[in-house]
Amino acid sequence: MPLSLRSSLAALLLTTFATLPAHAALQARDLDGNGLTDAWYDNAHGLTWLADANAAAGSDFDNGSNGGDGRMTLPAANFWASSLVVGQAAGWRLPTLVDLGTPGCNAGYSGTDCGYNVSTAASEMAAMFHDVLGNRSAYDTAGQARPGISGIDYGLVNAGPFVNLKNDAYWLGTPYPSHTTPTGWSFFTLSGRQMPFAYSAEMFAWAVHDGDAAAPVPEPASAWLLATGLMSGGLLAFAARAWRRRLDR
Repeated sequence: MPLSLRSSLAALLLTTFATLPAHAALQARDLDGNGLTDAWYDNAHGLTWLADANAAAGSDFDNGSNGGDGRMTLPAANFWASSLVVGQAAGWRLPTLVDLGTPGCNAGYSGTDCGYNVSTAASEMAAMFHDVLGNRSAYDTAGQARPGISGIDYGLVNAGPFVNLKNDAYWLGTPYPSHTTPTGWSFFTLSGRQMPFAYSAEMFAWAVHDGDAAAPVPEPASAWLLATGLMSGGLLAFAARAWRRRLDR
């Protein structure tokens, strides 16, 4: 192949990979075997996200004032996520964060646990919003407001392969330090802002699962040992009976 052609192909490949969507790392998961995608596994962060980012809508946990829209209080959101079972996959929860710096909100415009452009290494929701989906906050890291409209110029511009992902507010599952009013963490996809909010507020809930939810569950060691013991006991009993039969001949 001529050098010029190889160079052109290399340039084309580099351009192609550079323009791949941020959610290219997401892998589809059919957890109940019906041929449909129930969740997406983020292999970069080792998390499985429910494909429907508003699956709680209309459930018994949907206790918002506008029934059926999926907005709920934080206690209801936590109960919903922890009770969720998809196929054989249980163990779902709300996204979490690491409380950086002093306990509670340390507001800022870059790398903090509260405010805009928060640390994506410390917040699962921020990592999905910024790193995986490639969305931007309403303010840049210098604290300058971005011009335009939420959902078009900043906020949830790209929802990736997820359905019903709202340009709104979502609950996080990490407890907030003691406060005069029961308070929890939240993430606003409409602005890219992470902040505390009262438990009683009505927000959406998105379930996440540690690791690959489609991975087979290993047998507990105790079950294996029990099976081995029963097998060994059965073999010994069989051998003993066979030996007795030989003696009786």
